[in-house]
Amino acid sequence: MNRQGTAPSLSANTSPASDAGPHPLRASRPGARTLGSDAWDALKAALTGGPPLRHPSLGPSTELPEGTAVTVATSGSTGHPKTVALPLAAVTAAARASAARLGGTGRWLLALPTGHIAGLNAAIRSLLAGYPPATMPAGSFSPERFLATVLEAGLPRPRFVSLVPTQLVRLVRAVAAQGDASGCLRDCLTGFDAILVGGAPASPALLAQCRELGFRVVQTYGCAETCGGVIYDGLPLDGTAFRLAPLDPLGDGALRGDGAGARLARATAIANPTGVPPSGTGGRWDPGRIDLTGPTLALGYTDPSDRSPIGGFVVEDGRRWFRTSDLGWLAPSGRLALVGRTDDVIVSGAVKIAPTLVEQALRSHPAVLDAVVVGLPSVEWGTAAVALIVPDGGPPSSTDLRATVAACLGRAAAPLRVGSVTELPRLASGKVDRGAATRIAATLFA
Repeated sequence: MNRQGTAPSLSANTSPASDAGPHPLRASRPGARTLGSDAWDALKAALTGGPPLRHPSLGPSTELPEGTAVTVATSGSTGHPKTVALPLAAVTAAARASAARLGGTGRWLLALPTGHIAGLNAAIRSLLAGYPPATMPAGSFSPERFLATVLEAGLPRPRFVSLVPTQLVRLVRAVAAQGDASGCLRDCLTGFDAILVGGAPASPALLAQCRELGFRVVQTYGCAETCGGVIYDGLPLDGTAFRLAPLDPLGDGALRGDGAGARLARATAIANPTGVPPSGTGGRWDPGRIDLTGPTLALGYTDPSDRSPIGGFVVEDGRRWFRTSDLGWLAPSGRLALVGRTDDVIVSGAVKIAPTLVEQALRSHPAVLDAVVVGLPSVEWGTAAVALIVPDGGPPSSTDLRATVAACLGRAAAPLRVGSVTELPRLASGKVDRGAATRIAATLFA
């Protein structure tokens, strides 16, 4: 293990254990994680000064910003996915900063699609450490497939994996089930030196379960424009800084200074990854838009016309920042806590609701595996907050679920209607496809 927290140079003889299937960057479904030999060679070349790794959405004649080493797609959560150009310096800076925080380099299990930054980072950091990653086969994620991949690969320690919260929920619940009576899955998970979780906030209840089970979970926050996660457990990695930009109370989905703000302030046990609430309900709880800066910033987008109405790259006082579309607040511990996205805020009957917080409250119910909250047009409310849940067994009653949310966030935040589905629609990145979820909800509640 490299205990210096630096990324070794790419080994010339590093190669995949096998050609596991199709080119990973050509797969558009979340289950596709295989790292074919062509893609592996292309990635190795890009990390050693060769031609840049082009995302398959780009044509061979697409002009890339000078200095591009890797291109990667955004999640598409703000609309159509954009393609981000990352320089080699940013990619290696992100790998070194992560290794420094995690205690060194090691082997990675590839459990997310490499067409997006979290999965690609696992491949990159394996390569920079001189090891091929163990790769989960294409298909739906399951605890059984996860365990089989780890056992078959014989991953020595130190070892790491990046997951989204839904995957971690399934693993934790499988450990608690009778099916893991032998303790094999639990032993497998405790054998990871760090389980990085990103893409969405994990609920405090889930994190508490992981601590009880002895799993070393690290909550990460970042985006494709920052080479992935640059905030670990609410604290920036070396070289990274964040700031919270004040929100216009009349726009940008502001949550400050109104009744919703007070209700959300009482929900900080859910919103806050540290689990430390503000001192007193009358204290200041001022969410703002998150801006990030540091050596991991992207060069920009491959299409110069790609601009977010809120986010984007700016230079202020000689320092380059990326303006995200995410909301956060500074917990009393000094850690960054996530609230949600500015463009996801639902205004229902003049009350502003942060879907992320409602989703976390729903997931805290023992009979809920996953949840998404969206807004639907309503004659009475303007927009009605409704929820889709994936039940864990028999679906709980809507009354019970609304009470759970009301206890955490206040009655105004409780979804007006709740429906059950077998699974939530997802983008290629693994994040919930809110557009598709809205269409499903509109049909279900028509």
